[in-house]
Parts: sequence; C-alpha cells; structure tokens
Amino acid sequence: RWNLSSGKLHGQCPLQWEDGTYSVEGVAELLGVHSSTVYKWLRQGKMSGHQVGKGLLWKISLTEEQIINWRDYVSQNRRPKRQPIN
Repeated sequence: RWNLSSGKLHGQCPLQWEDGTYSVEGVAELLGVHSSTVYKWLRQGKMSGHQVGKGLLWKISLTEEQIINWRDYVSQNRRPKRQPIN
C-alpha cells in the first residue's frame, strides 16, 4: 500500500550483509546457537548491534577476535543434552 521496503532481500535474510555485519541468523549459525539466544544476548546488552528500523532486521558487527571469544563462551556454557528417560 505504501510501497515501503520490508528490509528483507528477496524474501530471505542474508547471513552477512554487504557491509560485513551479520544478521541474527548469521550470528546464530556462526556460533552454533539458536537465533533466540542471539536475541537474548542483544536484549541483555551482552552483544551489540542495531536494528535497520523498529521491528526490522538486526545488523551485528563482530571482529574475528569477538567471534573467537563468543565461540569460547558458547563452548564453556553449553548445556548438556537431556538423556531420554527409559
């Protein structure tokens, strides 16, 4: 109706934007966590990023050092998988 861009490219959110920043899905895949975990870190201020617009996609800047540090954090804090009850 208003001819406004949705903020998504061709219906897909890229894992990494052209400017080198990552989407929430890109960070989740990069670190091996669920996207809801990345949203939680953004809400808590543990990870910094900015939204393209209110309610729109996130752009998250991560250096190689930060990626290494986040991977270490994830590996040290990963919960063990539940064992099925027999």
